[in-house]
Amino acid sequence: MNYKAHLLIGLSANALAFALAAGLHLFSLNAVAANPVLVAGIILAAVVFSILPDIDSSKSVASWIFRLVLFAATAFFAVDYYLTKNVFSLYKAAGTIFLFALHFAYAQDGKMHRRFPHSLAFGALACLAVFILTGSKLAALAGCVAFLSHLAADGRIFSSLKFFSKPRKFFD
Repeated sequence: MNYKAHLLIGLSANALAFALAAGLHLFSLNAVAANPVLVAGIILAAVVFSILPDIDSSKSVASWIFRLVLFAATAFFAVDYYLTKNVFSLYKAAGTIFLFALHFAYAQDGKMHRRFPHSLAFGALACLAVFILTGSKLAALAGCVAFLSHLAADGRIFSSLKFFSKPRKFFD
């Protein structure tokens, strides 16, 4: 399935989930709509998490965006180090270069790319990271719905559970 289909499915699933949650009075749509930063965060989480599991495919849009963000971050930290001589900026630049190399070594093509990023554990960790970084339960929920819709569209919901039952075998 291509990224456009995953985006459509992820955004549709989020629209349905948020309409259902608002209908059950779990939150107020008016309160969300009054906060444009929150709306942008929810939409961004839904878009990113719709394609996030494919980050382990070297030719995916998610990988391309990841590499672009890493390149921009490396450049930013390098310029920051040049201007401020702050050694932590140099460490951050080295860290982004390390992440780029790690992604290059991990990402594969073909059907073999469906490994850890196509697991519920990866989705849970990514959603937890969104919540910790933003403090927004709704952005984390949007990410969770989009991630699960990606796994469902790929037919990977039940096979992704194998990570919990046999972690050693999963990484082999």
